[in-house]
Amino acid sequence: MQFHSMTIDNGVAKMTQLSAIELPPGVPVVFKTGGIHMMLLGLKHQLKEGETVPLTLTFEKAGPVDVEARVLGIGATGDAGNQASSGN
Repeated sequence: MQFHSMTIDNGVAKMTQLSAIELPPGVPVVFKTGGIHMMLLGLKHQLKEGETVPLTLTFEKAGPVDVEARVLGIGATGDAGNQASSGN
């Protein structure tokens, strides 16, 4: 899994890999098309809309947290608070 940010520069989309994402207390970080997003690598099969994908997010101070991310359709704008649920 990799995190990227995307910007548009003179009409050209540029994607930059992020080594970490800052999570300030009380400030939401939104993953979305055209902004910060997650790229899943090495998938064994094509993801299908509606299925869930187990992920382990590693936090600097909290350590690893297991979550399940729901696969949405291309361009979906689902409820940001309902996209992943903690597996703990």
